[in-house]
Amino acid sequence: MGIGGGTISKESEAKYVVLKRGRELLEKNDPERALPFMMKAIEDPNNLDACCSLALNLPVDMAIQALQNGDATNIEMLRICRSDNSWMGALLLHAARPSDALYFTQRWLEADETPRGSGIDFAPPRRTPMTAPQLERAQDCRARQYLHTAVRYPTVLIKVIGKSKRPIDLETHPTRQFNGREDAQD
Repeated sequence: MGIGGGTISKESEAKYVVLKRGRELLEKNDPERALPFMMKAIEDPNNLDACCSLALNLPVDMAIQALQNGDATNIEMLRICRSDNSWMGALLLHAARPSDALYFTQRWLEADETPRGSGIDFAPPRRTPMTAPQLERAQDCRARQYLHTAVRYPTVLIKVIGKSKRPIDLETHPTRQFNGREDAQD
């Protein structure tokens, strides 16, 4: 199965068998014999597993190059299968590309669906706030709700981003304080 439940082509399946053999040799600590198999597997641009396997077993500078190839492959796969773009913003943030993530999110909010070109024709993000017609068109999407909640209740946002732990001394009595810490946890 490919990303999003798609099927794998016969060529990719053949490269996956080669990748499996290369991994077996790597597990047996035989990198010299594994390298030709891994290089054959990485010829398939859709084989992200080969990029990751090589990155884990190569010297640092070569590993970084393999991971960059994997990142490009992942974005291309997302471009092909538009329905998978729901996690594109998170992928870009993890790849240390915040401006691309912001641009992608802005495009997504404007279109209210995956943008044409799947949003990977990156450009600098818009620096102006959304206009009233744009806000009206976006209606009440989940991202907009999160942003408005974050503006109104920054303390909650800080706790969510900081992954604050739940207080252990919450009052469970029915006469607890109205709109207190317990209600916030509920």
